[in-house]
Amino acid sequence: MQRGTTLHFVTGGIQAALECATKAAAGKDIQLGGGVAAIQQQLRAQLFDELQLAISPALLSSVP
Repeated sequence: MQRGTTLHFVTGGIQAALECATKAAAGKDIQLGGGVAAIQQQLRAQLFDELQLAISPALLSSVP
């Protein structure tokens, strides 16, 4: 990816993702991404220094 960004997909839980990211970053900042389940795991483990949310507005209606 541009500017050397690398994505790693981890299925072993939030602790495994944090360990993988920390090792790969070699002392640089890391970001853990994901959906609701990933955020809930990070909240339970108190892993946040900063939280960024991307919100997509949606119009809910019925179409006849």
